[in-house]
Amino acid sequence: MALYFTEKHPERVIKYVGMDNTGLDLPDPWFYELAKWPVIGEAAMKLSMPTSVDATRQLLEGLLANKSEMTADMAQELYPPLTFQCNLASQWVLERNLDWSVTDQLIPKMKTPTLVIWGKQDTIEDSSSYVQRWHQLDPQATIVVLDHAGHLVYDDQPEKVKQLLLSFLAA
Repeated sequence: MALYFTEKHPERVIKYVGMDNTGLDLPDPWFYELAKWPVIGEAAMKLSMPTSVDATRQLLEGLLANKSEMTADMAQELYPPLTFQCNLASQWVLERNLDWSVTDQLIPKMKTPTLVIWGKQDTIEDSSSYVQRWHQLDPQATIVVLDHAGHLVYDDQPEKVKQLLLSFLAA
């Protein structure tokens, strides 16, 4: 959503930062492709949702490269919203209505300075495919792939992400 807003309203955005974000016209991971199917996708998403704080912790650990960064507070904070039926339904509705070709096609026209930060050990989206596509679409973008970081790059490498953000935003 932030990428699309930046593309459509460049006069309102000074700089764009994306962290392990999509917006590129590449195949979604199999799980999100499955979510697009009526009934099957809904069932798969319902069955995959954590049923306890401990299960939420395990889900989050799968998104982190550095499992020791996972805290009980993080799992406790995320668990309640995962129990709301409307939040779950919004996931498959979102997946069925996304059209990444729209944002993908607008990236080459975007003049907004861009920073993309990706976790090298992302288990959701293949960092090499996304980084290659970003470079292809926007050769001027600053793209940083952080080692020892997964899909939650800001949790795995908070100090490095902070340094990158401060440097980019101050320039």
